[in-house]
Amino acid sequence: MDIKGLSEARIEQLIQAELLRVPSDLFRFVVASGNDNDTNDDDDDNNKENKTLLLQERIEDLPGWGSKSVKNLVQEAKRIATEGISLQRYIFSLGIRHVGKNTSKVLASTYGTVDNFLKAIDTCSILQQEQQSLVSVAAKEGEELASDADDNNNTDKIIYFPELTGTEDTEGVKDIGPVTISSLVAFSQEDALVRSAKELAQAILVHDVKDALSTTISPPGYNDSLSLPLQGMTIVFTGSFPDMKREEAQELAKRMGAKSTPGSISKSTDILVAGDKVGPKKIEKATTLGIRILSPTEFLDMVNEVS
Repeated sequence: MDIKGLSEARIEQLIQAELLRVPSDLFRFVVASGNDNDTNDDDDDNNKENKTLLLQERIEDLPGWGSKSVKNLVQEAKRIATEGISLQRYIFSLGIRHVGKNTSKVLASTYGTVDNFLKAIDTCSILQQEQQSLVSVAAKEGEELASDADDNNNTDKIIYFPELTGTEDTEGVKDIGPVTISSLVAFSQEDALVRSAKELAQAILVHDVKDALSTTISPPGYNDSLSLPLQGMTIVFTGSFPDMKREEAQELAKRMGAKSTPGSISKSTDILVAGDKVGPKKIEKATTLGIRILSPTEFLDMVNEVS
């Protein structure tokens, strides 16, 4: 992430002290404005503040730190979280093997948005799972795998990241070769790494790339010919939901065209979906900012009109 005052040695120090697990931890706990994952919003602000202060005290006690170093780290993390980073910098920070700064720039130019990039990673993972399932079924039934050329004539080859490799009808992206594709495929199979990438995208603002080559990437089975009711919107979910988990609601919103689903409301928020146990402060803030407020039922009714 190239955070000022946070060298590789200090990162390793925080990891060894079990204060840093994944990059998003720095922004969710050092910056008291991370994801809104608590169902009781009345205590949400206090909980975040307590976590922040506790973490800062623990960091101050580490050798070579102190209050000034921690203060500088907090200020830098706040700056990055609020000002955001480029998609190229985000992709590079994930540490994907063989994906350096130049390749990260190419990937950013291709996908354009962090949602498109992560959807492509998810799509690859889904295709891998489907392929593994077919192999397992074939093995159980005693069938031979179509690995020989003679047996492979009637088998469609699965293309991972077709927007990068190209297809029979489209050209691939220059400077993206099989080594990079293999690295992206391997990354998509590491659930912990993918989860960390998604958490980081939720914790900070990742800027879109203007004039990107790719349009919205849709997962397998999704009909993108439908009208998307949440196209380009920023949707915030808060409180508890009786019929689905919050992560499921966020994923549904993105499938319906939502640009992002951050944890906190701001001037850029278009809709606040308020479930049970929502604190009055959040509702009051949304009302003051003129944000449309929906119940979970109203939200589902909206997306079900076209799904």
